[in-house]
Amino acid sequence: MNEREPATEATTGPARRHDHRALTPRFGSRGRYALGITVWLLVLTGAVWLWAEYLYQPADAGPEPYEIKHYAMLVHAAFALAFVFAAGTLLHTHMQLAWRQQRNRASGAVMAAWAGTLVLSGYGLWYAGGDTLRPLSEWAHWVTGFGLPALLWLHARLGRQWRSGPPRPAAGGFPAR
Repeated sequence: MNEREPATEATTGPARRHDHRALTPRFGSRGRYALGITVWLLVLTGAVWLWAEYLYQPADAGPEPYEIKHYAMLVHAAFALAFVFAAGTLLHTHMQLAWRQQRNRASGAVMAAWAGTLVLSGYGLWYAGGDTLRPLSEWAHWVTGFGLPALLWLHARLGRQWRSGPPRPAAGGFPAR
């Protein structure tokens, strides 16, 4: 807006003044789908890698385990980069706004710590050596990775419950549900 332009709702409205009460931390449908697809592809490629590492018995004409693990890890790493990008985007938008509005803080903090553990354990898998740190990184990465979809679902469900609020008393003083 320049100095000659009259102030209008479009130039001085809630979003323009950064009135966070008028903004919502709700995740858009495209973001939900993109994050969901990314997380499920990470879980799938991680499961394929674990299957190739511990359960796969190659047949005479089948691929070798290292080939399966190699391609699973390539796809897994690509989607891990997308996940880290999404987590950074969420930190800047969704998390800051929800924290200011005191919405869903407990499960949001657990989600952030869970994602941080997942990223750090993945980093540890690439760079940690030794008999102690490597198995710890593996275990932490498997648990946090396979638990992430359930935790995301729980966080979203709690967020929807928070938005709908507590049950309101109906006529007669009993909650309507």
